[in-house]
Amino acid sequence: MLKNFLLTLISLAFVAFLFSRCSFFSHEDYSPQAKMKEFPNAKITSVRFVEQGTMAIPNQVRSFERLSDGRCLAKKANYDKADSTYCSQDVADRIYDCLKNGRLHKYKSNYRTKMHVLDGSSWSINVKFEDGSSIRSGGYMAHPNDFSAVAGFKDIIESLFSK
Repeated sequence: MLKNFLLTLISLAFVAFLFSRCSFFSHEDYSPQAKMKEFPNAKITSVRFVEQGTMAIPNQVRSFERLSDGRCLAKKANYDKADSTYCSQDVADRIYDCLKNGRLHKYKSNYRTKMHVLDGSSWSINVKFEDGSSIRSGGYMAHPNDFSAVAGFKDIIESLFSK
């Protein structure tokens, strides 16, 4: 009986330790790109930006992808509608410049509010480069003070669909 109790206690302590190390449950920043000194000097292969919310911001996805044949594809999806369009290399260059000038590589990997919020919005961005490097960032009810890299990316994608 004591043996089972001790095994259960050790198991619970181990699970608690794992949860404490998981960024979903903590306010710590586990940010590999925080050590990135410079924005990668390689072509972007894909960008995926997701906003999720409840009533104020329905699920939205904005993405850019460089296809294997060299063409570029932009996508825009809301929770009930999706659209895509091919875009020029000029758009790819604008996206690269926007993310670089907005210092996306300096974003933390995780932003969270210190308040306890039951109903809110979240966001994430994932950028992949030809050289294999990547930048990931996201947040729940929080974002960096200078959100221009993400806002600029959204604006570029939106402009492709407003014509």
